[in-house]
Amino acid sequence: MSNFTQVLLFVGAAQGFLLAFGLLTISTNRLSNRILSFLALIWAVVLLIYALQENNFYTQYPHFLLVFDQLILLIFPLFFLYAKYLLGESKSYDSRDLWHFLPVLASVLAHSGFFLNSATEKVNLMMNPTPYMDWVEVISNEVVSLQSIIYCVSILVLVHRYKKAHKDQSSILIKRRINLLQIGAIIVLVFWTISVVGLQLTLLGFAVEFDFYLVSYLSLVILIYLISYISFKNTEVFKVEFNPKVNDPLSHSIQSLNDVDVVESEIADRHSMVTNDRFQKFNELLTESMLTEKHYLNPELSLNDLAGHLNVSRNELSGVINSFQEKNFYEFVNQYRVEEAKRLLIQPDAQKYTMEGIGYAAGFNSKASFYRVFRQFTKKSPSQFLKEMAG
Repeated sequence: MSNFTQVLLFVGAAQGFLLAFGLLTISTNRLSNRILSFLALIWAVVLLIYALQENNFYTQYPHFLLVFDQLILLIFPLFFLYAKYLLGESKSYDSRDLWHFLPVLASVLAHSGFFLNSATEKVNLMMNPTPYMDWVEVISNEVVSLQSIIYCVSILVLVHRYKKAHKDQSSILIKRRINLLQIGAIIVLVFWTISVVGLQLTLLGFAVEFDFYLVSYLSLVILIYLISYISFKNTEVFKVEFNPKVNDPLSHSIQSLNDVDVVESEIADRHSMVTNDRFQKFNELLTESMLTEKHYLNPELSLNDLAGHLNVSRNELSGVINSFQEKNFYEFVNQYRVEEAKRLLIQPDAQKYTMEGIGYAAGFNSKASFYRVFRQFTKKSPSQFLKEMAG
């Protein structure tokens, strides 16, 4: 192993520990994120041990011998269970999932005699393994190989099934989450398949000088950084339930409207702004842009985003919306979304879509926020509105 590769593994391990800690701070969808946090921790430990073994780590700390092998058996079942709970295949903990950990339990029992030995005896056994230990190692490696392929394929099946069941009904944030999971599964499947091929060639007696398993461990580094980058850039990716008061990007805008309130007091009084020709023209431009460009269809639209589209400052945009529209940013954007939803609901082919799908198509980022805002503007639910229009 080159020094560069070893450093890469060390850095990946450090990032894995940070990821494990960071995921614990996400309060939504606690079960799947706790599983991912535990998985990241195991990834980090595996990478760390693999990198340290080049420095006579086992000679100095012989009680860590074969611990690495047990941890590897946990990776793929946890990866699968993370996907299962994230995609809503199970809403709560299912005790039957413990069967996924049967291989690691069997492995620990098979190595129990070894683990009970003294440090010196462990080193001697590793230097001169018994036929029993050789067979146990071969079986363990084959089990890990099967796990890597079976579980990754199973995750891709879950993703495909989820996408098919929620076609045209998922928000941008949910799609990002699903795509991240799919990309991760593909990366691991490809890299570990290469490792499995290398292992089989070795068992068949071919002289393989390249460390194929190094490729698989590097895939863990890639996956750790991929998840870390996206999670720390946008923690919403790891949230399944969208509480409109907390997770709706427009609600975040409202929570930050304390700044806007300060701006309003500094811009001058509302009357002077309404009578200002420049602001009148800007208000007309704003209305036209909302109708033609349909910015409201972006569920993540923020005050800054809209200001950027219109090439004006955040302060001016906020002042114009409050003065001319007599609404805050949240109400202003949602009125367009509600009108879009009403238009979609009365379309002849509206029955092809669920209410949730209509909400996403209108720019809402969750079913809950769609129903809440629609009722706020129309005093009735989407279903009631549709029924009245039909009658």
